[in-house]
Amino acid sequence: MGATLSIENQEVDPITGAGILFTDGVHCLAGLQMKKNKWILSGLGGKREEDEPLYITALRECLEELLGLNNISQTFLYELYANHLPQRCFIENKYCCYVYNFIQLEAMLKSIHTYGLTSLLYETIPLTVSDLLFKRLPNATEVPTLAIVPIGTWELCPMFQNDLISAKKGINNSMDN
Repeated sequence: MGATLSIENQEVDPITGAGILFTDGVHCLAGLQMKKNKWILSGLGGKREEDEPLYITALRECLEELLGLNNISQTFLYELYANHLPQRCFIENKYCCYVYNFIQLEAMLKSIHTYGLTSLLYETIPLTVSDLLFKRLPNATEVPTLAIVPIGTWELCPMFQNDLISAKKGINNSMDN
């Protein structure tokens, strides 16, 4: 286990991960991921590499999951952060979350596009939230689908979930014909 920090005689566990929350205050961007053999909607982020600044962890993990970008240069990540500062950040359960709005997301996408990076999940780097959602290629990836969901605590209605399952079966069956 890693070392702990002492703040006013209280031990604090080190932060182990970071990510980015894109939101307009009402909705947020989420990714569909397989966890413990179950599909869940999750945020965009992940584990911190040794001695990596938290904001670099957040950007690296987010860009891997959002765009399928791997082996991103540290220089580019530092530049991206310097040019696109978050609105705020918060720490919850050893995880640091940087908050950006959707306008900032589109500005970041333009910077990534201008930098000339190529994505495994898109024919070209998307420039809008709409393109990010609807032009994603059907590649096997950690986050195969993105969604805009409401912020807050909510559950999916079981009848609606059944509708979704039936629709998926119908889509799969129609593709077989």
